[in-house]
Amino acid sequence: MTVARTMVTTALLTMLGCGAALADPPGKRMSADEIKAELIGNTSIGAMANGGSAFVGYTTPEGVQKVKLGAMQDSGSYQITADGRWCTKWQKISGGQELCRLVYKDSDTYYWIDLAGSIVASFKVKAGNTGGL
Repeated sequence: MTVARTMVTTALLTMLGCGAALADPPGKRMSADEIKAELIGNTSIGAMANGGSAFVGYTTPEGVQKVKLGAMQDSGSYQITADGRWCTKWQKISGGQELCRLVYKDSDTYYWIDLAGSIVASFKVKAGNTGGL
């Protein structure tokens, strides 16, 4: 298996929620309004859980999310539900299936938590499209 395929497989498994479940996720769960105010129109820079690939992502105000995950780039759509779930549907990641996550914030670090309570990724946010996506 090539290194690139291994990285993509690892990232996909992690994004599908194959991390360790937490007793309590770090920080505070964000509301839909908080997510919109802090993440939309900005760049996320972080890493997938369990030693996964580093990523840079940009979330457009028009409902498009773009990501560079290791050597792979992908784009897709997102929506933020009224109860504060961040749902994405990528072209490549997860075979186009919609994935929903909770967003938690602890100081200046954000976390995507799957619905089973596992950390999917941790990241910091920078204003604007600083990743050039």
